[in-house]
Amino acid sequence: MNKIIFIYLLILFACTAHAQSSDTKLNPNGLDSIQMNLRGSTADLAQIRLDSVQSELIKTNVALRSISTSLDSIKQNTRQQSEWSGFWPNAVVGIASSLIGVLGAFVVLYFTIFADNRKDRKKKEEEQEQNIQYFASLINTTLKKIKVQNEHFQNHFAAFDKDPITFHSVTLAPLLDLERLINMLNQDKYYFAYLGKYGNNKESIKQYINITTCIDFFSLIINQIKSETLPNAEKSDHERKVRYKHSLEKGMDFANEIAKQAESTLQLLSAHIYSHLKHFHENLAYTDNLDAIQTQYVNPIKKVLVSEFTGIQAVRQLLEKLKELTFIYSEIIFQNKHHAAIIKSDYESIVETIKLFEENAKELLVDKTV
Repeated sequence: MNKIIFIYLLILFACTAHAQSSDTKLNPNGLDSIQMNLRGSTADLAQIRLDSVQSELIKTNVALRSISTSLDSIKQNTRQQSEWSGFWPNAVVGIASSLIGVLGAFVVLYFTIFADNRKDRKKKEEEQEQNIQYFASLINTTLKKIKVQNEHFQNHFAAFDKDPITFHSVTLAPLLDLERLINMLNQDKYYFAYLGKYGNNKESIKQYINITTCIDFFSLIINQIKSETLPNAEKSDHERKVRYKHSLEKGMDFANEIAKQAESTLQLLSAHIYSHLKHFHENLAYTDNLDAIQTQYVNPIKKVLVSEFTGIQAVRQLLEKLKELTFIYSEIIFQNKHHAAIIKSDYESIVETIKLFEENAKELLVDKTV
């Protein structure tokens, strides 16, 4: 700005000096100029000169303004160029700093997410391992108890081979682990834990399905034996034995009446009947052994009556009652043997299923020989 003022003053000084130089040149020719001025109006001449000076001053002022405007424009352009020349380095530095900051944030975020994912994955792996360990533990304990229970079933049906008339009891072991295993299989987390441990492939999926199928079979058949097969067979056996004893009592009462009636007319018949009744009351009255009753009382008295006294009407009626006892006795044996055959079939099915189970669950079994 000081330079502009200086140039302005310099130009103004030059203009003033020019004006003074013009005035000096008029002096040598003063006479001629006076003569000319005298010809016109002195006032007009002064006015003309004043107008000329003012015009020169106006032009000078305009020129100075133009120069000032040009200088301002140059200064402004210089300032803009300076500003633009400083803008790009600053902009580049700012952008680079921002990019570095964003990149740093992304790096921190990435490693944070990576660390969190690693923790989650590790936690998930630990949970899967715990689920597999619990699953394997139940598999092992359940399999052992199923084998023990199946041995009890084997002892049960084998006992009927020696004594088919008696309904033999069976030991029923509690299989709470089997129930827990069934509930566990309803939860998807154990399925995914198994696949996570042994591979998410067709073979592992097939093995898991076979394991669950075997467990379902164990639960179904053992519960069926406990809740249906055994209770129903035992109930039917009890009902047949009640019928047998009821018919036995009626038959003995009828035999006693025949013996009384034959005391005077058929003493030999009366003696045979009294002999068998006496043997029964002395040896079989308080027994539940139907085999002993059948072999020591019913069959012997029936044999005597058939061989010697079938011509007597009352004897034939007594033989019908003894025949009914024999039929009920045979029915008891037949039904008990049929029941034993059912249990034996279930036992064999369990044995085969255990083999299939061990084959598919071999990775989970602690003892490969269980």
